[in-house]
This record gives sequence, C-alpha cells and structure tokens, in this order.
Amino acid sequence: MNTECPQDTLDRLMARLAASAIGVASNGGSFLPLPTLRGLVALAVGTGLLAVVALAVPLMLRIRGRAALVTAALITASAEIVIVLSALSVLRALTAPGILLAELLLAAAAVVAWNAVGRPIPRGPWRLPGLSTILGCVRAHRAVATAAALACAALAVQFVQALVIAPNTLDSMTYHLSRIAYWLQYDSALHFPGGTVRQLLSPPNGELLQAWTMALAGVDLFAQLVQWSILIGIGLLVFLGARLLDLSRPAALFAASLYVVLPQPILQSSSTHNDLIVAFFVAATAVFGVRGIRDRSRGDLVIGGMAAGLAFGTKGTALLAVPALGLLVCAALWAFRPPPRLVAFGAGCAAVGALAFASFGYGQNFVNEGTLFGSISRITDRESPLPANTLRVAWHVVDLPGIQLGPLKTAPQRPLEAVFGDMRVPPCPTCQGFRASRWFAFRVDTEVNEDSTGLGPVGLLLFAPLVIAVLLIRRVPRPRRLLALTAVVSLVTYAYVLEWGPWNPRHANPLIVLAAPLLGLLALRSRLAWVAVGVSLVGLVPSLLKQVESSVLSANPSQKALGLGRVEQQAKARPDVVNVVNFLNRRVPDGTPIGLVGGEETLDYPLFGARLEQPVIRYGTSQEVTRERAEKDGLGGVLFSDVGPPPRGLPARKVPYSSAWWVPTASRGRPAPARRSSLRNLPE
Repeated sequence: MNTECPQDTLDRLMARLAASAIGVASNGGSFLPLPTLRGLVALAVGTGLLAVVALAVPLMLRIRGRAALVTAALITASAEIVIVLSALSVLRALTAPGILLAELLLAAAAVVAWNAVGRPIPRGPWRLPGLSTILGCVRAHRAVATAAALACAALAVQFVQALVIAPNTLDSMTYHLSRIAYWLQYDSALHFPGGTVRQLLSPPNGELLQAWTMALAGVDLFAQLVQWSILIGIGLLVFLGARLLDLSRPAALFAASLYVVLPQPILQSSSTHNDLIVAFFVAATAVFGVRGIRDRSRGDLVIGGMAAGLAFGTKGTALLAVPALGLLVCAALWAFRPPPRLVAFGAGCAAVGALAFASFGYGQNFVNEGTLFGSISRITDRESPLPANTLRVAWHVVDLPGIQLGPLKTAPQRPLEAVFGDMRVPPCPTCQGFRASRWFAFRVDTEVNEDSTGLGPVGLLLFAPLVIAVLLIRRVPRPRRLLALTAVVSLVTYAYVLEWGPWNPRHANPLIVLAAPLLGLLALRSRLAWVAVGVSLVGLVPSLLKQVESSVLSANPSQKALGLGRVEQQAKARPDVVNVVNFLNRRVPDGTPIGLVGGEETLDYPLFGARLEQPVIRYGTSQEVTRERAEKDGLGGVLFSDVGPPPRGLPARKVPYSSAWWVPTASRGRPAPARRSSLRNLPE
C-alpha cells in the first residue's frame, strides 16, 4: 500500500526537479537544443505570415462563431503549410528562406484579396465576459467548470512535457521524425533513396506540419507542440459538434473538456505521432460539412473540403471514416434539403481538397510503386475472419490504464474463452514490426502507453454504455441517435479493413472523435456529470503521471528522462542506440556523411545529431554497399543496423552492446557543405 502523503510527493518532485536542474547545468545534456537567434526570428516571422493567411481566409469565407473561426484558421494554416512545403519540394527548395518567401507572397495575396472583398471582420459578440459573469457560470455549472479546469491543467502539463523532453517514441525515431530529417537533408519531401516502407509510402501531411517548425527553427524543440495545438482544435470541434446536437453551451464545453482529458488524446498530445492530426481533420470535415449544408454556407463547405483533403493526406486511417462521414452528410442532406447547386459545390470542394492536399503523397506512391498505398497496406491488412477481428478490436474498450487490479486483470479470460473460443493470435515470423509478435487475450489492459491505451475508464464505464443507450432508448432525438450509429459503423469498418494489433486505440482516434459530442449528454444531470469527472480523473492521473514519472519522479534511471542526455531520452525504446551514437561520435568527424543500411524498426533519427548537422545516406540493401562505393560517395563509414553483419570482404567491426556493425572507409569522407540542408552533391 502506498502511504505517501501528497506533501511528501510534492517535496520529492521539487527535490528531483532541483537535482535535474543541477545536472543540466553541469553536463548540459538534458533539454532539447535551443534554437539559434536566427532560428527563433525565422520561426516568429513564419508564424506571423502564416497567421495573416490563416485569419484572412476564414474572414473572407464569412465563417460564423468564435470557435468555428479559430478552428477554420487552424485548418487554413495547415493547408498553407502543406501546399508551400509540397511545392518547394518539387523545386528542391525546402529551406527556411524558401518557406519564408512563399509565405510572404501568400500573405500579400491574402491581404489584397481581403481588401478587395470589403475587409470583412468577425461577426458576432467577441468581447470576453466579465469576472462576475464567469463566477456566476462557475457556480451554476460546478461540474462543467471542474472538467474545464482539469482539461486546462492537463494541457499545461503536456505543454511543458513537449518542450523539456526530446521526442522518444519508437515510431517517431523510426519514421515520423526520421523522414523529416531526410527531407530537410535533401531540401525536398519527395521520396529519397533507401527509405523504409513507412518513411516513403506513408501520407506526409502530418510530418509536413512538424517539418515546418523544424525547417524554420533548425531544431525539433517545437515539433511536439503541433499535436498539442491540434488537441485544442479537436476540443473546439467537439464543442461545435455538441452545439449541432442542440446541447447547451455548458454541456458542449463539458463534452470538449472530457474528450481532452481522455488517456489516448492526452498521451498523444506531447508526441510527434499524427493520429490526433488526422482526427482533427476528420472531425472538421464532419462539423463544417454539416454546418455548410444546414446554413447554406459555401464558406463552411470550403473549409470542410480543405479538411477532408488534409485528412486523407495525413494518414490512411482517415479513409476508414468515409462510411461514417457519408452517413452524417446524407442525413444532413435529407434533413435540410439544400439546393442541388449547393450540393454540387460541396462535392466539388471535397474533390478539389483531395486533389490539392492528398495528391502529393499518393501521387508519389503511384508513380514509384504503381498503387496509391504501395506495399504499406500489407502491414495492416486484415487476415483473420471479420467476427473474430471485430471482437478483438472492440475489446480495446476494456481499458483501465495505471490501475493495479492484481488477479482481476485476467479474470475475464477463462469465461470469455469458454464462450468465444481461443482468440489468441499466433506470431507471424514473416511479418514486420508489431505483427511479428502480436498477441491477444481477454485481459483488462492496465498499461499506460500512447500506442495501446485507449479511452480509459470513461470509455468502458460511460462512453460505450452511452452509445448503446442512445441507440436503444426510445424518443432520443434523431441527430443524437445518428451520431451514436457512427461509432458502430466506424467499429465495423475498422475491423473489416485492418487486422487487430496493439496499436488499434491510437489508429481509432479519427473514428472515436465523431461520436465524442455525445459526452455532453452526461452534463444534463448534475450527479452524472460529477461521476463523469471522477471517472475521468481515474484515467487522467496515471496518464499524466506516466509523463511526469518518466521525466522526473521515477527512481528507475531507465525510465527517468529529465536527467538524461538527449540521445538517452531518444533511445528509451532501444537503449542500445546510445552505444551506437557514442561509437560513431568517437570515429566520425562532425559533418561527415554516414551511410546506413537498416530495417523497418531501425532508429535513424538519433544519428542526425541534435541540430540535424550529421548527414545520413541510406542504402536499400546490404548488397548495394561496397568499400569503393562508400569511398566514392564520401562517407566516413557505413552502419549496418538490425540487418545482420555486412557482406564478406568489408572491414566490419561490431559496435559493442548493440545489434549494429560499422564499416569504416579508407578516407575520412568529405564534410558536408556549410549550409547543411544543401546536399545536392551527395548520392541520390
């Protein structure tokens, strides 16, 4: 039993923070590298230019409402970044000066257009309520105010977490940030030589947003704030969705706050994954699509079309939301009967959005692989029968992260296996990644992990029963029943297309968010709202403590991150990578290109250095590497990681305490150019 009082915990936290600060001052190794003054200026100027377009476009489109205007501005900013970086990639000019020049031209065009249409300003009341009004609302809706305060506190913790801890999830190190580093190295987000399946074939929009921060700042300090900002946008969309259900403002705020503090969104918010990004665009497609049909608003339809294209260009899981989105759109068309010309305009916006914001990635796949998805779909395509796969996917709702259940954790296994049979999934030796070792059992998931953690106790005790109740209870308003139906349609669609895996809760973000406005129904009864707040705390506290413990409180050195150097933080999933990086640092001069032959799960990103100063040249197979080629390419050597020893005849040396081999070249290689991102003289 843990008898430690809250004051003891606070004292221990402050002591560890002080010790970590002393460690940082003495060895300079803990925090992310700070951007240079030039990088800060570039990021500030780029943000200002981006804000001009992001605000001007929604104003010209006459977007109504504060939450809708802010959300539309986020979508517009994302669309501009994707267009700018895609165009610069074709020109091989993906650099900070190129981005700033393109943004300057677009900002000037936006100002001219805004003046030409009469300088529209936001409509509606924008003055913030006074303190007495706010206090009156708090007293009238104490549970809602508590939920909102919890959401703000959780976001504040994740904001600090995103800034002080280096990105360290396995996917970030193997492909999210790795592909960005290669893009900045080659001045282009086009396919680069030797990349893995996910580095090359995954849709790029989410990483393009993160690449924008890294290209301007010169470091990855702000990359994790992309999803953090997006989570705020999702909260606004859940609020708007609840208002579309005719829920009151307090109930809509309650739904938004409850969604923000769910374990899966809060864990993802301080990472460089892309599941919250695609969830944001999917939710925006639904909200602005329905608003546009209801209000006969072409501006809303334009924003909805942009969001749809951005969603499909961010991750393939957005396509799984098409049946649910189609259901919502068809219901809106039936309910509001818009004129055919408006329907045609909305369809055109969706088509143009897909062409403008999704074709960059899928077009490359089609040209290089012959299909839109290439070979990436083989990693996740369904193999097992649909009923069994649906049951496995649905079982993810049985999720109590951070709760020590003891024997109760495995209690459901025997009775459910007696009913449904043995549902375990055998290993797949020929598969890649998680599929090679996946398993399934009817157990309560208590792990706190951004991949496998789902909605926590809110999902099990409140959200799932709420969806079922809305579907079954009579006299429920049709829009609410329809939104509950999207959860069922999304579940079946997901299980039909994708095979079960431990990452399902993360991939399901775009589907869950569509039904999230139903959480506002819990605020209609005060006692139920307080129960929801208490249940949400049960899942929120372990999720936040997992972040804090890994940063500060953990007594296990392998878990604590704040007192570790940057590479140690990055290599938490693969500690042997620290030995590899230290080995290379002692043998390769700064700026000398390194060759790499690696697998799908190789951590490329730590090899690039804290400021992406170390060029890395990937080779597709071991057979491509010869000593003569390495010397001709000007490499300091070639690293063979996770692919076994190099071919015979190469002077290989095993990297101690790792699965990597090092082949040095006879020459010391040639240093990279002074401006690191211009590597046109390196092999392509």
